[in-house]
Amino acid sequence: MYGNKIKVGAVILLLLLVVQGVINQWVVKREHLVIDNINSIYNKELELNGARYYHRGWMQELENAFVTGYAPEIINHTDDQLGRWLADLEKGETKQQEIQGLEQIHEKIHSEAREVINLLNKGDREGAIDIFAGQVIPHSRQMEEVMFDLNDMYSSRISDSRDYLDSIHIAEQIIMLFFTLILLGGTIYYFYKQYLSIQKLVVILEEKNQELINQKNYAEAVLGSAAEGIFSINEDNIIRTWSRGAEEITGYSAGQVIGQKCCNFLWPRDEKGSNLCHYPEEADSEGCCYFKQITAKKDIIHGQEVYFQMENGECIPCQISIARIYDQENKPAGSVQVFRDISEEKANLLKIKKANRAKSEFLATMSHELRTPLNSVLGFGDLLQNEVAGKLNEKQLRYIENIIKSGNNLLSLINDILDLTRIESDEVDWDVTAFNLELLLKNSLVLVKGKAQMAGITLESDISGNGMTRIEWDESKIKMIINNLLSNAIKFTPEGGHVGLQACRQEGKIIIEVWDTGIGIPRDKQEDIFKPFVQLDSSLSRRYEGTGLGLDLVKKLIDICGGEIKVESEVGKGSRFIVKIPDRLDPEISLSERRRRNGV
Repeated sequence: MYGNKIKVGAVILLLLLVVQGVINQWVVKREHLVIDNINSIYNKELELNGARYYHRGWMQELENAFVTGYAPEIINHTDDQLGRWLADLEKGETKQQEIQGLEQIHEKIHSEAREVINLLNKGDREGAIDIFAGQVIPHSRQMEEVMFDLNDMYSSRISDSRDYLDSIHIAEQIIMLFFTLILLGGTIYYFYKQYLSIQKLVVILEEKNQELINQKNYAEAVLGSAAEGIFSINEDNIIRTWSRGAEEITGYSAGQVIGQKCCNFLWPRDEKGSNLCHYPEEADSEGCCYFKQITAKKDIIHGQEVYFQMENGECIPCQISIARIYDQENKPAGSVQVFRDISEEKANLLKIKKANRAKSEFLATMSHELRTPLNSVLGFGDLLQNEVAGKLNEKQLRYIENIIKSGNNLLSLINDILDLTRIESDEVDWDVTAFNLELLLKNSLVLVKGKAQMAGITLESDISGNGMTRIEWDESKIKMIINNLLSNAIKFTPEGGHVGLQACRQEGKIIIEVWDTGIGIPRDKQEDIFKPFVQLDSSLSRRYEGTGLGLDLVKKLIDICGGEIKVESEVGKGSRFIVKIPDRLDPEISLSERRRRNGV
């Protein structure tokens, strides 16, 4: 920016100097012309004065001729001098009429002088004196008057030329002063702008400096007050900063670690106790820092679990987040680590897992124990409903029907709880076999067809046969997923609505979509429906029956196998559940291993 301003200023200055040079050349030429004109007029004036002196001398000699009686040479000499003078005047700037006037007077004087000489030669002195006094002398005076007028004219021209020369000099001085003022003003303006720019830059620098001070104070406050451990290293793995939280967690003070390599103190390890910092056997070789390893492909790492060694030699689990630092040239300059002790959290998590396992085992036991008497109740209910023990009246049949319906609902709840507890306790085996998925989907539609007809709902399907006839999966699990989604769609779709099933195989994935034209799901509730015991209407007098375990069970099964489920819905227009699962499962992988691999 400043370079462009300097270039523009230099160009303007150069143009001003060029213009000034052109004007100076013009002024110099005009001065020379005026001075030449003055010299020319001055020379004419000298010639005029010389002619006047010649004329006076001639008149004196003519007077002397009355004494000597010899005057032709005088007449010729004066005639020659006046002739040359008049010829020089014609070449100059004298007006033509003035030259003609002098020539006429000169001719008269020349003629009269000859007559005077002739009379003198004849001895007629009185006649010669009369002509000399009456004609020659008046004409001579007239000629001198014209000469004086010409002399005044020359003097006036010289004065005018000198005035013009003075005006040129004054104009030159004014122009020079004007350009000097422009250059001076431009210079002052330039330096004034530079001064303003410097002042503005000073203000910006002061603001930036204050901002840096504030940031430094803020960083020091964070390092001093944060419960988490915070430290930074450079590209040579040297610790540059060490927070108070890091001191409290590790036991190492800032004075002990700053300026030292981080691996000499923390020794990062994994859960099995293996060192994460790798060093070659050669003593002169540089090792590979753990923090460099995990930031080599990603600038920011969140929630990485690692074990650090404390000052007392104990290794504790820590959760660490790392961010790369870059210098002004965008080159790596180190990293910042934020870590916290998660020993207590891991201990609490272990307790929670144990309690959850105990809960699951209790629920599984209770569910199993409840199913036996409930199956007996349902069995005897079926016998009574079929009037095996005798004829029943209409009211008794209605009561038995309610008992059987409630029993089936309770049995469905117990089965769902049992399935969930088995999944959570890793007691469910995945029986991976090859089967016809297209046939399974069609059978699922047949199973819910009666329920749909009773509700006045139309079923639709679009199952792409390419690649659907044989997949390797757990048939019971995929059947459970489809039946739950179809049952939910029918349950939440009013009479006259539509429920559809679509499925296809694409790029190693099975994509199953179950859609309906039902009540829809509000956007803020679309995540909650996958939680256990959650329904859209959670009031005691809710319209739709169910425990809210179906979608939770579906999501757990899909998550375990590494798939995904999402919902698209609009209130009053319906919902669409989209399931994407791998088209093949490895039968050798256990349920717990699947959980670990997919982070469930």
